[in-house]
Amino acid sequence: MKHQQLAISIGLSLLAFANCTFANQVNSIQVVSANAEETDSAFVAAKEQAEKEAQLAYQKGLALYGENSNETANLAINYAKAINNYTAKNIMVIGNGNEKKRFDLYSQAHRILVKNYGENSIETMDTLLAKATHTNKSYIAVKNFKQLIKIAELQNIPGLVANMQFEAAETLLYRFSHSEYSLAKIYAQDADKYYQAQLPDNAVERIKSDLLMVSFESGRKDYDKATKRLNRIVGLFDKYKNLDQSYELNAHVGLVQLYEKQDESDKATKHALAFAKNTHWKNTSEQNPLYITKPIYPRGETKSHVIVILEITVDTHGFVQSPKVISSEGSKAFEKSAIAAVKQWRYAPKFKNGKPVNATTQAELYFERL
Repeated sequence: MKHQQLAISIGLSLLAFANCTFANQVNSIQVVSANAEETDSAFVAAKEQAEKEAQLAYQKGLALYGENSNETANLAINYAKAINNYTAKNIMVIGNGNEKKRFDLYSQAHRILVKNYGENSIETMDTLLAKATHTNKSYIAVKNFKQLIKIAELQNIPGLVANMQFEAAETLLYRFSHSEYSLAKIYAQDADKYYQAQLPDNAVERIKSDLLMVSFESGRKDYDKATKRLNRIVGLFDKYKNLDQSYELNAHVGLVQLYEKQDESDKATKHALAFAKNTHWKNTSEQNPLYITKPIYPRGETKSHVIVILEITVDTHGFVQSPKVISSEGSKAFEKSAIAAVKQWRYAPKFKNGKPVNATTQAELYFERL
């Protein structure tokens, strides 16, 4: 049985969760895919070939058109977009130098476009956005986003301004929240205000804004507002049939987390069931944890890292039953703490023939001495 390697601290970063199909929370889930290994290898090979071709085109274009040509700028952008972050098994690798290479290419393109069109031209917006989202320095991201929003305001298009504010809020929250949380919140609130006033209730921008605002509202424990937003998203799927279901699934997950945080497990049940019923995983996949709590490091212990592996039964409502230790690197105190924590977890139950069933799975709990 494949172990679930679970992060101990999981927040309500629902928009990021949506973008990565909650791979940051549960990496044991495997979506059904025929010939997965062959598909992964072909994907990586295609990405590598595309990058080589884009690099060659950029080098030839630079020699042919010169360093100040719009054609060179376009080729630099295409090359940056083609740079491969994937390895075998379709795993994204961050921090391998590609981000800097990509940022430098976008910067080169931006300098060309500023020279040819002007600093406040709409033609520079794509490269500003690319620079803001491909840097690991918060002050560079903020500088580029502020210029981006300024240009949008000069166009006198409120919707464009809101979209740029949203882009800024999303990036600053999920990449630089330690230093830019307050600014991200201001941008998010401004964008959300426009979306609510000007867009229909089923607009994708409004849905994504709701998910982003839930991160801020849950962060300050304004659970009523956050719950209202997520229930609104769930309700949209009763009215409209052409919406991306990933938004509904993320809303169900968010509601499970919010209700569990408030000790309202009964309210969480229908959302755990809805999530499980509307996801199609391999029959061999483990149950999907939707809400977890951090185990408490026992007093008097001295080990820096401890892993406890439990076997648990997930019942038809997603509750944990009958946890027992099958492997432990620590004392009985660690095992007791692990069991106490996992009893508070909430899962999406396994479905069989369209109905939820009891099923056994494993969970790994990590202890780290601070």
